Amino acid sequence: MIKRLIDQVVLALFFRVFLRESPSLITIGTECPWTFDPRGLGPASRVLSAGVGGDITFELELVKRYGCQVLLMDPSPTGAATIDKLQPLPPEIAFLPAGLAGKSETHRFSAPIYADEGSFRLATGLDTEGQYQWECYGIEDVLKKRGWSSIDLLKMDIESFEYEVLSHLPVETIPIKQICVEFHFGEGYPHRFRHVISSILRLHRQGYRLVHRFMRDYTFLKGDSSESSER
Repeated sequence: MIKRLIDQVVLALFFRVFLRESPSLITIGTECPWTFDPRGLGPASRVLSAGVGGDITFELELVKRYGCQVLLMDPSPTGAATIDKLQPLPPEIAFLPAGLAGKSETHRFSAPIYADEGSFRLATGLDTEGQYQWECYGIEDVLKKRGWSSIDLLKMDIESFEYEVLSHLPVETIPIKQICVEFHFGEGYPHRFRHVISSILRLHRQGYRLVHRFMRDYTFLKGDSSESSER
């Protein structure tokens, strides 16, 4: 009991130090809403959104409001089924049926924890049944395929692959202005909350500010994001 109380106090102090809410943030999307900073977003903005799942209302609203160029990524049958139902997609949205990972290679996925929810996740060493293998790409290779040199908004809901992506973030070669990420940890996943803290500290060292936290969703801004990226 005392240890749990101490842990809660330490955690509260951690976020008091590192979380700095921004007044510019807004939230859009229905089933899976995301909070982000819209400043500088427009038709020239590039959004890499990894993890389609069963809902892309966030991405559709980005296109409707700001005209952003959006690349959706998802290797799973759940994501493919969602995209098929929504055809034809707006011309601003493209779909790549592959996963986002730290580097480009074939990765193993485990079956969803909840079959009706359909989120295929990073395979663990203990989960030897119901595994799948799908092609994944690192951020640099994704951008080469698209001919992009920067990302205005990186959104990730990728079932524990986010830690690998963030540890290989090409911040010195590719400007990424804003990151929205859901951290997965606990039962069914190979990560724990300490890995979330490590990721936050790594992003902080790379110049990102934590500006939003709700449940497992976090938003980070690189410096001042009020101006659009140079290309």
